[in-house]
Amino acid sequence: MRKKLEITERELGKFVGYLRREEREDSTIESYMRTARRFAAWLDGRAVTKELAAAWKAQLLDCLLYTSPSPRDGLPS
Repeated sequence: MRKKLEITERELGKFVGYLRREEREDSTIESYMRTARRFAAWLDGRAVTKELAAAWKAQLLDCLLYTSPSPRDGLPS
């Protein structure tokens, strides 16, 4: 049986520790943590699965496609 993977504050703290040991910049850590917390909020208590991670990624790509200017808008890329 596979272990249930959940994003908890404890897990996020361990991730910060890992990033600091890897000597990541503070701004990088802040960015990663913002994204991790958004993902955790989106999960809304559900365990992390490959399917949910793919759904999150698809949602992000959809948002990017609908909010980013395209070359046909006549805006510089």
